[in-house]
Amino acid sequence: MSDLRAQLQQAGQLAQAGRLGEAAEICESIVATDPEMAEAYLILGLGSAQAGDPDKAVRYLGDYVERRPADPNGWYNLGVVHQQGRRWEAAAEAFRQALDRAPRMIPAAINLAAMEQARGRPEAALEVLARQPAENAQVARALARHWSGQGQATRAVEALEKALESHPREPGLHDGLLEALIFAGELDRARTVLARARELLGNSPRLDLRQGQLLLAGGELRTAVEILEGVLEQAPGDPEAWSLAAAARSRVGRQADAIAAAREACRLAPSIPRYHFNLAALLSKRTDKADLQAGLAAAEACLALNPGHAPAAHCRGLIQAKLDDPDVATESLRQAVALAPENPTFGVDLGDHLTRLGALEHAAEVYREAAARSPEDPRPPRQLGINLIKSGSHEDALESLDEALRHAPVDQRAIAHRAVALQHLGRHDEAERYLGFKSHIRRTQVVPPRGFADIGTLNAALAEDIASHSLLRWEPVGLAARNGALTEELLADETPAIMGFGRRLREIIEQLRTTCQADPQDPFLQAIPGPDYELNVWATLVHGGGNIDTHIHEESWLSGAYYVELPSDLGRDEADPAGWIEFGRPHTDVPFAPDSYLELIRPEPGLLLLFPSYLFHRTIPHRSEDRRISISFDLVPT
Repeated sequence: MSDLRAQLQQAGQLAQAGRLGEAAEICESIVATDPEMAEAYLILGLGSAQAGDPDKAVRYLGDYVERRPADPNGWYNLGVVHQQGRRWEAAAEAFRQALDRAPRMIPAAINLAAMEQARGRPEAALEVLARQPAENAQVARALARHWSGQGQATRAVEALEKALESHPREPGLHDGLLEALIFAGELDRARTVLARARELLGNSPRLDLRQGQLLLAGGELRTAVEILEGVLEQAPGDPEAWSLAAAARSRVGRQADAIAAAREACRLAPSIPRYHFNLAALLSKRTDKADLQAGLAAAEACLALNPGHAPAAHCRGLIQAKLDDPDVATESLRQAVALAPENPTFGVDLGDHLTRLGALEHAAEVYREAAARSPEDPRPPRQLGINLIKSGSHEDALESLDEALRHAPVDQRAIAHRAVALQHLGRHDEAERYLGFKSHIRRTQVVPPRGFADIGTLNAALAEDIASHSLLRWEPVGLAARNGALTEELLADETPAIMGFGRRLREIIEQLRTTCQADPQDPFLQAIPGPDYELNVWATLVHGGGNIDTHIHEESWLSGAYYVELPSDLGRDEADPAGWIEFGRPHTDVPFAPDSYLELIRPEPGLLLLFPSYLFHRTIPHRSEDRRISISFDLVPT
């Protein structure tokens, strides 16, 4: 036995030196000789965990706590390996056992509280943390995360500032305070805290991360991306850095890179629900079926960790609807409303889904409930107004849409449908003046950029670049293309033709934007954006029989279409408008007043149309097999 004790002592020394593999080999020999030598199982468990075998680690650590049930360290380590293996309830129970034996074991308390918080049990998390010394830096940080998770950023800030009085040079407290202040929207105060932290602590990747987050919150997107990319080079194992980089990349239009970063955050921290939700939210906006299915899996992963995560249930419902699973989508959207009835987005999206399914009365009830809970939000009355148009209650629809516009005068969907209500009430001239068909649809010929002799040369190059574009997608899910393909961000492929066209487009937009005269009575001219705006540009390619269904551009102020290549059988006049663009006809599920105003425009290569984003428009199908290629854009105010 003395020889086994000597071997165990040697294994312990190797383990303390981080050489767990060698220590485990010795311990395997020990337990083969004496299965009751408990300490060997502890080392074997830790070694298995380090080797990436959580199942074996659980078995060995289970053997240890069976033989040494009074040792809190055994229970704590068992909890950690259960956590690594995503056995959440078992992990929580092991941490509770550790705390029963050592009530002030702070790491066990923090882990248990984080798990309770993630599982949607904030009261239980607070109860665990309340038993720990509040002046401890780790406890203060955990309390701050709890309060932030509850939407009480002020309490989070108070907890961290109090702890900083005792630990002014504790990096984790400065980091947590910056996080809480940014979450609370106190950006100026956060800048002051960041500067003070750098004075006290010097520079570090963690402070750079908070600087990137602060820039992102303040809208300085490109600088935020640069800072966060630098953090990833220094700290590639930090899941929060990957998560923030995903948000920043998405904001500057680098969607594929954003998704890759969000995936890495999930890989590094699979037990954090919000990372799975962030990935699901990014993928929910994609158009490929495979991406949407991956987004659905991410939403499910978030809900498995936290069944009370209402945004994940909502995101899951939206994806299920896109994937044409309406009944399951209904249940998910109902779940989101039940979990967070105060969130008007969830009610609106449930109502929209029910409307698409034809349940108009039920949808109207959902909209009214959302409006009652959030009387200042324009979306419930707007969607109720659209619903009432479909139900034939046009006076009530106009009243509801006017209510929405009182709260949000530039709501593009409310503007578009208000005109429809006016048309159904026989007020056609008023509707036409309101929308500005005659005054706001602008036509211009694009001047070829440098390097292109004429518009034909430019368009030939653009057609080739679009047909081979890296982001071209056939019939993207959830968008308006039928028998056609759309690129995502056209300017992502920096060819001479694409970049030259992009420069010309910006010049034309700036000329229009800077010469428009503000008019508070005009829905287009009442909110002319400043120079700080986002420009989203994409291309569409359709063949014979293909078309772009009726749609508007809800998030933007100005939209446009440029014609690159047109079919040979393009209609010659309004009696045969094949391939033309039509303005004014609403969606097919909205009743159409036959004598309402329509505007038909025959496209031609090199023509750029500019128009308010609230105008309904569509491309009328053409019959030949010739391609029809166009470029569209949205100017989105920031």
